[in-house]
Amino acid sequence: MQSTLQSRQGDPSITCRELLDEMNCLYKLHGAKECCPDLSTYTLLVKGLMRSREEASATTALAIVEHLEEGYRNGTGDIIPDGVLYNIILTICAQREPRMCQPILQRMERLQSHKRNILTTVSYNIVLDSMAKAGQARQALKLLRGMHCQPDVVTYTSCIDAMAKNCDGVAAEKLLNELEEAYQSSGRAPLLKPNIRTYTSVSQKLITHMASKKRVAKPFIWQGRHERHNIAYTLHLAPPVPYQVVHAYARERKDPERAEQIMKRLERAYDTGNGVQPDTTFYNALLNAYGWATDYQSKAKKCGEILQHMIDLYESGRNVDAKPDLITCNSVLNAAAFSPRSKDPLESKEIMEIAVGTADLFASENYGQVDHMTFVNLLLTMVNHMPAGSRRTALATTTFWRCCQTGNLSVPVVTGLYRVLDWKDFENLLGPALLSRPDDKMVRFQLGYLPASWSRFAPKPKERSVSRPSRKSSNYRATRKISLRKQQQRR
Repeated sequence: MQSTLQSRQGDPSITCRELLDEMNCLYKLHGAKECCPDLSTYTLLVKGLMRSREEASATTALAIVEHLEEGYRNGTGDIIPDGVLYNIILTICAQREPRMCQPILQRMERLQSHKRNILTTVSYNIVLDSMAKAGQARQALKLLRGMHCQPDVVTYTSCIDAMAKNCDGVAAEKLLNELEEAYQSSGRAPLLKPNIRTYTSVSQKLITHMASKKRVAKPFIWQGRHERHNIAYTLHLAPPVPYQVVHAYARERKDPERAEQIMKRLERAYDTGNGVQPDTTFYNALLNAYGWATDYQSKAKKCGEILQHMIDLYESGRNVDAKPDLITCNSVLNAAAFSPRSKDPLESKEIMEIAVGTADLFASENYGQVDHMTFVNLLLTMVNHMPAGSRRTALATTTFWRCCQTGNLSVPVVTGLYRVLDWKDFENLLGPALLSRPDDKMVRFQLGYLPASWSRFAPKPKERSVSRPSRKSSNYRATRKISLRKQQQRR
């Protein structure tokens, strides 16, 4: 069975079941005691179900444990399911049937009360991770308060992730403070100590994800070792604790100052030797907290200050992990583009200077990271904060040619250019690629008429796929093309 799981070919659960049947046959019919299935055999079988693609794998795994438990109670079997087996079943249920996790955990708690040492922090972490993915903040907090064992940093991470998904930054920060207090009061226990992954590991997809309650992030991997059985385990967890708190404030779209306080707390802890250094992803989360805030007026100026702080940390060598990247660039430009329009021309000029300076910085050799959204945000900043005239036309034209030079010309860039320029200037830039007229209600253009090198790094527009008629009961009607194709195939 072990070699079957390691081969990664086909469905391992089918092969493991066949091997189990052969072992039972050899033991019961031929008396081969060395082929008697034991706890390790069933553990490998359940691991095969975890890799299986069967929809009912969770139900099958639970039925196996119930069979073993019933045999142990009736005296017909001597195999006692342990915590490792139950944790694997919890993992399967978390992936396939999350609603089955809590009943299994409650059963483990009842068995724990009968002096069956099967319940560990890992069991709660698996269930809490499932709740965090579903955004069940109240259920996760209730389970945390009712744990029968000591929570660790992974436990708090999952709960804080659930709070972040529900846009509750205050509750997430309270849990963060509780984790830090538990770490200090426990004599700095290793299981409660926030490590480098807790502070810095985070999915890039989540950082670029705008404020919404739909989770599209890829969780990072937490690896550990079971204390009692000395078995390594791997959990797919939510993003790190302090980042989640900052991102929770970003989703709330208010109180970005509290997110900045968390950043200063981490920097002070690192300077005193009691913390881990924030990295680029953490600062990007802080930029989003200010950029998405609806109750903060000078978001462009503040984001520019955070960017300058990152540059100072990186170039001075104090924090080489704080080097600004493409997400930093677009976050600052997005904050400038969506800053409230000001009646003061000096404030609008300052916003434009921040946007242009940021775009020039990331187009330089030291940072050199731009994409088509960089130019989209820059053009949108011109629309909102720069009056129409020769200066705006010249800046938009320069932006267009720089975009073409870097190969990032896309449909959103052309659409933004249309909003910035007059029709004559817009027509002169696009040339034969412009298909519409000045009096048309909708602007039409074809990027295929322009040099391919201008859009070599830009995302390609999705082509519309032609759907075929469905074969639902008697309502299916074959089209003429499908009928002719079938006739050709028969010939």
